[in-house]
Amino acid sequence: MKRVITVLSAVGALGACVAAVVACNGLLGIGPASVADDGGATPGANCGYYCQTIMQNCQGSNAEYLTSDVCSKMCPGFDSNGTIQDSKDDTLDCRIYNAQQAASDPAKYCRFAGPLGGGHCGSDPCQPFCTLDTTYCNNPPVSTTVYSTPVACANACKGFPYLLDAGDTQLESTDTLNCRLWHLETAFKSNENGEYHCPHTAVMSATCFNPDAGTD
Repeated sequence: MKRVITVLSAVGALGACVAAVVACNGLLGIGPASVADDGGATPGANCGYYCQTIMQNCQGSNAEYLTSDVCSKMCPGFDSNGTIQDSKDDTLDCRIYNAQQAASDPAKYCRFAGPLGGGHCGSDPCQPFCTLDTTYCNNPPVSTTVYSTPVACANACKGFPYLLDAGDTQLESTDTLNCRLWHLETAFKSNENGEYHCPHTAVMSATCFNPDAGTD
């Protein structure tokens, strides 16, 4: 999986975040990913077009991002070869292709176009989840470390069921990867949300799993 993420809005902080992501990729044993162009919605392998397309074609129970802004914050680190195609690799190019196909069959293609790739754009949803989680939650201004490294996250993530028959943005509870993704996306909405929702992506999560109270 070749995936990185930049979150901060300030240009100076953005550069620092990209550097942190490359480090995360190194820990996962994957190569550095290129930051995709986010300059508008011109058709092509860029974040503007990707987010416009997936937000337009994947709505309601098929939604993959809570908001367009969350998509824009998660997208810039997706690796891209610059050619939109169904490569089945964990790339922006594969996600855009499937976001386009979702115009005619959202129930089938939206999952593939989403942040975790739906087992199609990349084979392991834990890798993109863990890169997103550790890069965002472990770094200023959020700095609410849930997993010490992407590897530690990946090991924990193996125990999270990933429900392919449930929407990626539909489960705010239940002991699943879907639930933890919902809270991670909510964390991306703001620094304040990050402080509150990053802990909900942990193994012992007050919302996704609580050994004392059960799931809620």
